[in-house]
Amino acid sequence: MKIKEKKLTRSLSKLQLAILFVLPSIFVIIFTLGYPIGYGAWLSFHDYSLIDGKEAPTFAGITNYIYAVTQDSLFWVSLKNTLVYAIGVVALSFIAGFSIALALNKPIAGRGFWRTLFFFPWVIPSVVVSLLFMWMFNANYGIVNYILLKLGLINEYIGWLISPNLAMLTLIIITAWKLTPFMMVMFLAGLQTIPKEQVEAAIVDGAKGVQVFRYVTIPNLREMIMIVTLMGMIWEFQDFTYIWVITKGGPVTATTTWPIYIYKTAFRFFDLGYASSMGVIWMIAILVFSIFYIKFLSSEKH
Repeated sequence: MKIKEKKLTRSLSKLQLAILFVLPSIFVIIFTLGYPIGYGAWLSFHDYSLIDGKEAPTFAGITNYIYAVTQDSLFWVSLKNTLVYAIGVVALSFIAGFSIALALNKPIAGRGFWRTLFFFPWVIPSVVVSLLFMWMFNANYGIVNYILLKLGLINEYIGWLISPNLAMLTLIIITAWKLTPFMMVMFLAGLQTIPKEQVEAAIVDGAKGVQVFRYVTIPNLREMIMIVTLMGMIWEFQDFTYIWVITKGGPVTATTTWPIYIYKTAFRFFDLGYASSMGVIWMIAILVFSIFYIKFLSSEKH
């Protein structure tokens, strides 16, 4: 067997051998990702509603896309909500995670304990976090209202999750709390890779704390900032669990994001064709955003 393997290896070029080893992974990717994406894209050009009693999808061209862009006002409302939600969560968790990482990067007592403690929210399942905060922000007996009332910061209980003006802000705070540990760990790892010689040289040249942060820390973490913020935006653009468990897109449409709207269209109104078209637009939007975001940060670096 070994002699046959050696002969096979010698008869194949390095490129052919590499392709041979990669083929199983390619087949798995095509089966698990390529087929669903392809079928969804195909279905987006068809009229296929389960409540119409049609046995097969009917070709409709770009009708679904035209309707989404020109006639469906909820499509644009959900887009606005998605942008507000994603930007708010990433910005808040970025600031909190970076601040905690800077504090835990210093030689403080019990640093290992504090790192473990601040990372703990990341390992809690998303559904558990959603249910926990749903009760904490309950309008009638939530502990958040109780504490604020005892501190004299509010005069009456607030409906955090039933108020159209506060529901989105509350969801942003909840999701940012869950995402902050990821930001903290990534930035903490990045801070530990900054050469001490650069910091010491900056201090010798008379740089203060803020100047060291601006001219040494930030340039060294530029790639890390790009990666974590891009990943955060992509994650929150497709986040479903927290919003669905806590508000289900309400009150009214105050927290209806693209994933929520697509889910309701497909599995509540059973319009699979239109839901697929919105899913394709959603995928293209994330792809375009990622490309332009990377190019923008790359140009800023140069």
